[in-house]
Amino acid sequence: MGARIGVISDIHMRSGHRSEIRRRLESTATHLREFDPDLIVVLGDVIEEEDERTDAEHVELVDETLEFDCPVRYLAGNHDPVTLSRERLEALFGNDLWGTRRIGDEKLVFLDTSAPWVEGSRGELTDEQLAFLREEIAAGEPVTIFVHHPIHYYDVSNSYWWATYPERAFCGNKKEVTDALDPELVRGTINGHTHENALTNYRGIEHVTLNAFSKETREKPVTGTYAEVVIDDTVAVSVKVADELVRAYEF
Repeated sequence: MGARIGVISDIHMRSGHRSEIRRRLESTATHLREFDPDLIVVLGDVIEEEDERTDAEHVELVDETLEFDCPVRYLAGNHDPVTLSRERLEALFGNDLWGTRRIGDEKLVFLDTSAPWVEGSRGELTDEQLAFLREEIAAGEPVTIFVHHPIHYYDVSNSYWWATYPERAFCGNKKEVTDALDPELVRGTINGHTHENALTNYRGIEHVTLNAFSKETREKPVTGTYAEVVIDDTVAVSVKVADELVRAYEF
C-alpha cells in the first residue's frame, strides 16, 4: 500500500498579498482534494515575518484555509521562527517540527532546518536531529524525507534569490546530514526554500526541490505551485499550478 501526499512550500502569507494568497490557497486546496491525499505537507515558510500577533494570525489563516479530511503536517522554514518561538509554532501547527509518520507501507521522515540561531536564510539540523536521522536510517527501512532547506548541493549560480549568496540556499551542515543517509534506503527527499523546481541526483539520492507557492520572485508575488506525490513502487512527483502540469519527476 502506497501513499498519496499533497505538498505546498513557501506560502509566505503576508499582509501585502494576504487576499491573493488566500484565494490561491483555496483554489489549490480544491485541486488537492480531487487528488484524494492521505496527507498534506507544508514545507515551511508558512509566513513572511512581520510581528508576533500578525504572524500567529497568518499561520491560523493558512491552517483554516487548508481544510482536508486528511491530516496536514507543517514544517518550519527560516521565516517562521523569527517572531514565533518553536513551542508556539508547534502549538499553531498542531504537530512537532520534526519526526516520522507512517502511511501504509511507507515511512516518512520530517526534518526541521529552520535554525533561528544562524544568520540570514541559512538552515541547519541540530545534533539531536542528526542522531535521530542516523537511528532512522540504521533501522534499515526505506524512508522518504521532507525538509525545508535542501540537504543536498546543486548549482544555484543562476538563481533569482541565491546566486549572490549561495551559502544561504542550503542546510549549513548538509555534509553531516548526507553522510547519515544511505542511498539504498532513502527513496528521495522533497524540499522547498530556493523558490524553483528542480530534480537533482546527489550522492546517489534523488532530491526534488519544489517552487515557492508565493514570492517566486519580486515580480511574481503569487505563483500557486504545489505538488502531488505518489509513493509506491516508485516516487512520482507532479508539480502543478492550478490544474496545469508544470514538471513531472519519477524515480
